[in-house]
Amino acid sequence: KKNRGCESIRKHRKRVVYGMKDITKIQLLAIDLDGTTLRNDASLSPNVKKALEYAIQQNIFVVPCTGRALGSLSPDVTAIWGITYAVTSNGAAIENLSLGQRIYCNLLDKETSLSIMDTVSSQDVMVEVFIQGKAYTEQRFLDHLTHYGTSEHYIPYVLSTRNPVNDIRSLIEQSPQNIENINLKTADSALRERLWNQLALMQTVSITSSSSMNIEVSAVNTGKAQAIAYLCETLGITMNEVMAIGDSLNDVTLLQQAGCSVAMENGVDEVKQAADFITLSNEADGVAYAIEHFLANRKMK
Repeated sequence: KKNRGCESIRKHRKRVVYGMKDITKIQLLAIDLDGTTLRNDASLSPNVKKALEYAIQQNIFVVPCTGRALGSLSPDVTAIWGITYAVTSNGAAIENLSLGQRIYCNLLDKETSLSIMDTVSSQDVMVEVFIQGKAYTEQRFLDHLTHYGTSEHYIPYVLSTRNPVNDIRSLIEQSPQNIENINLKTADSALRERLWNQLALMQTVSITSSSSMNIEVSAVNTGKAQAIAYLCETLGITMNEVMAIGDSLNDVTLLQQAGCSVAMENGVDEVKQAADFITLSNEADGVAYAIEHFLANRKMK
């Protein structure tokens, strides 16, 4: 697998070195977490941690950019000194981790959220709802995670980050806050496709995915790219000064708009097509390799 990744790197290297914008101008590193920065068991490797710390030392904003809710962020990543901001729930929110403040949000209203629930109510699909940085689901789903497509090595993460409730619909109806994301999980690919097509007809939502087992529904015009663009404007930098790394469909638009875009070797084809460069897999410290490749010889400002 590592050899295939190296072949991908060699294949793309000339195009990157001669066809890309000036990498010495990179001011923000947007990193997806699952399948990218984190290994398959959701851990952070020492090499990747060291590489992220190096980027921070180069006065680069390192920003986790993830489908996870705030309360589900990897503590190994957020504990790194110098990581101040995080884009969460697929761009539905931006958090200032240092101040404990939300600086941006784009949320699903209750009417739209309940319409989504109506669409999936009679289907054999696991429903998760993200509200104010917390992930909620029903206990009946948590009792049968593998049935809905959760892999064995991912079960501990899900159990440790999901808050069980009796009824998701009632939670939405009674919540004083609007909804960040509604995530739908199923191992039935035909069902997933049918639901995707139904939800795509709604004018008030954005839909994406971080795996072949799920559909992630947010408010219209919500995404990692929009959130990073907002953060860039806040920080006084441009999208051309962003380096983005990802592996899944929910990373594609961000990679397309970033000045420097990197796909993981384990990423889906759409991500690789959107990227300037293909690095090694998440199991082979691909984020560290990409940082070393682009930033090791970076000239200090």
